[in-house]
Amino acid sequence: MIVQISAAVAAAAFTALVIYLIVFILSAKRLMGEANKTLTAIQGELSAVSKQSTDLMAASRQLIENADDKLHALDPAARSVKTAGEALEQVSVSVKQVSAAVARTASGAAKAKNQQRLGEALELVSTGLTLWQKWQDARSARQAKHESNTDTKG
Repeated sequence: MIVQISAAVAAAAFTALVIYLIVFILSAKRLMGEANKTLTAIQGELSAVSKQSTDLMAASRQLIENADDKLHALDPAARSVKTAGEALEQVSVSVKQVSAAVARTASGAAKAKNQQRLGEALELVSTGLTLWQKWQDARSARQAKHESNTDTKG
């Protein structure tokens, strides 16, 4: 009788184990299916991101090439500015030499009068530059005010 009870308990335990294993295998199968769906979705998104990255790299390469072309196009202008600067330097040296020669040969009264005129001319130039700078500042302020008014209306 004990053997029959032991056999019945063993059979019940084996049946419970088989049922547990079946539930576990079904649960694992369901999880694997969900993981497969997730991986498929991620693979699709990864392909889209890869294409976008490739497009972005191509656009960046084109932008760099355009910038390089424009920099090369500016080389002659930079050389011209350099040449103009050198010419201005030579003119400045010549003006200094002429000024020195005039100052040495002029009489005291003529020298004072010339210096006074030069001072007035420099003062006029300084005033003109100041006025021009103020005009530029006012213009910038009006433009900024106009842009801020446009931004608040839009």
